[in-house]
Amino acid sequence: MKRPALIKVLLAVPLAAMLAVACTAPTEPLVPAGTYALQAFASHPLPAVTFENVVFRQSIVADTVFISSDGSGIRRLTRLSEFLDGARAPEQFSQEIAFTVERAGGTLVVAEQVFCLDSHTPEECGLQPLTLAGAVLEIGLRRYTRVADAP
Repeated sequence: MKRPALIKVLLAVPLAAMLAVACTAPTEPLVPAGTYALQAFASHPLPAVTFENVVFRQSIVADTVFISSDGSGIRRLTRLSEFLDGARAPEQFSQEIAFTVERAGGTLVVAEQVFCLDSHTPEECGLQPLTLAGAVLEIGLRRYTRVADAP
């Protein structure tokens, strides 16, 4: 092979690789960064009962999820606990819980069990898959709506 032809080949290969990368569709972000407010739990609008028996009822009053582009997140949850016998006044309390969003294969999951706190079913206590369709984020039985983009 002549030297000018070899130089053309050596220059063409990196150029083709750069063009292939530049012409591909943009990749989706690692996580759906933003602020999301809970709209419904198990298809019920807030306040939504998450547990009830003959003595006790627990409801979600408010729930906001903040997810950063690095996958770190904070969940702010406000719950109402009521004793149905009337012996104690209802108690409202709030929690702030850190969590991480990770990719497991092609699925986004919440790595910690922070969504088990307001549910008493074993399936809610495993890793929770995360799905995003437009501005709607679903985590387990919870449906959130994006209220702000990540800073």
